[in-house]
Amino acid sequence: MNREVVLYSRSECHLCDIAEKVLEEVLGERGWRYRKIDVDSRADLRSRFGEDVPVVVIEGEIAFQHRLNAQALETYLNDLPTRG
Repeated sequence: MNREVVLYSRSECHLCDIAEKVLEEVLGERGWRYRKIDVDSRADLRSRFGEDVPVVVIEGEIAFQHRLNAQALETYLNDLPTRG
């Protein structure tokens, strides 16, 4: 089953780089993918997130902001309800 996962980030952001590596590792093990969106590519996103990146949105809900580690992501994903 593939879930919708979005990473809002920006270039030259070390926390964004870390979050991307964690997503690649954890989601890759599950065969899932994520979509990466540069908040600086659109004025509305830049205004919405400001300096508060990275933001990981899973199934439309903000799951993580600023810091992400593999254990926290695994726990979050394991607690997601399964779709019928």
